Amino acid sequence: MNFLKKSTYKAFFTFLVDFLILLVFSVIGFVFIQAATFNRNISNFKRHPKSTHYTEPNYIKSNPFDTLNYSREYMLLNQKFEEYNELLKNRKYNSNLNITNEFKFGDSSNMLVNVRNQLYLLGDIKETSQSILYDSSLFYGVKNFQNRYGLKPNGILTKQTLLQLNKPIEKLIQTIQLNLTRRKLELPKNLEDYVVVNLPEFKLYTYFNSEETSSYKVIIGKTTKKNQTKIFNDTIEYLVFCPYWNIPKGIIIKEILPEIKKNKNFLHQNNMEVTTHQGEIIPSTRINWSIYTKNFSYAIRQRPGKKNALGKVKFLFPNPYSIYIHDTPEKKLFSKETRTFSHGCIRVETPLKLAFYLLRYNKNYSQQKINQIIKNGKQTYIKLKNKVPIYITYYTAWVDSSGKLNFRDDIYDRD
Repeated sequence: MNFLKKSTYKAFFTFLVDFLILLVFSVIGFVFIQAATFNRNISNFKRHPKSTHYTEPNYIKSNPFDTLNYSREYMLLNQKFEEYNELLKNRKYNSNLNITNEFKFGDSSNMLVNVRNQLYLLGDIKETSQSILYDSSLFYGVKNFQNRYGLKPNGILTKQTLLQLNKPIEKLIQTIQLNLTRRKLELPKNLEDYVVVNLPEFKLYTYFNSEETSSYKVIIGKTTKKNQTKIFNDTIEYLVFCPYWNIPKGIIIKEILPEIKKNKNFLHQNNMEVTTHQGEIIPSTRINWSIYTKNFSYAIRQRPGKKNALGKVKFLFPNPYSIYIHDTPEKKLFSKETRTFSHGCIRVETPLKLAFYLLRYNKNYSQQKINQIIKNGKQTYIKLKNKVPIYITYYTAWVDSSGKLNFRDDIYDRD
């Protein structure tokens, strides 16, 4: 009997040890697999965003624990990711509406039935029907869709609107997934004040305690690689009213020098002056302009005034890219839907509104005093009492403050 008891105890102990060893190795293996997958995803994303392309033909499963420790924006977008996967799974979304003609309010066509149903699936109209009439419900549904895609919200079913409405659901899911990856790489902004610029949207936002306070139209860098606005985070430290524009050397060589050679009064007509690199003003008549093509020994700056390319104010967040936010005299460009016109800096439509907002903690600078500084026309630096973080981002899909899913074109070919 004692022998049997000992054998039983020994067998049970052996089993228990084997079970614990198996459990430990299983946990270790799971952790290593998850870590390897995460590192591979991160390294692929850093190498090039194209490596995150959507590849699965069917329903994509997302991890419900992905939302832990991520921002509110991430969680909202992840919810839309699930909803669009349901559309793919149920095969209700029509990626080929087979419409080539434009339609407007009051028109009628059998083809409008599919358009109405598509907008219903996407949440742009509240109910669908078999009506062939371009009625008010369809009109406002098209406007809602256009707003979400950054198109001119005229309620007309234009070719550009149809192009977006015909995008395959797989492509939309791929875009959402890529932007979820981008959101993963950013930490929640647990800050009192901050500024966000979303380049594909051509918008700047101010936030207070994570709530949006204002939005502004912006103009960003051209689509050429050299002129694209960089994506980075920094801190706004200074405002400069009535700024000089110290013209970058590349612009001097490519744009200013050819104009001077064609028109000897060009500098005077544009309120510009030549200086040494130490800031000493040099009379332009002392310079033999014909000998300069690529190497120019001086600097050129534009004085404060109505013609100044930086307008009334610039916002400085010192960075290695020499990028800053500024006013502009070319206000008409803000009416364009696509606003890629600068050499890399960011132009804001209503700069004084933004300036007054950022200066609200600088009690010595009231709006009246700022207006007087601008009237005097003398360059004036003001250091912000509270520095404000700024995030220059690149999101082609996001959920806005009203809970609507937005898409924008991949202007810099980063998707």
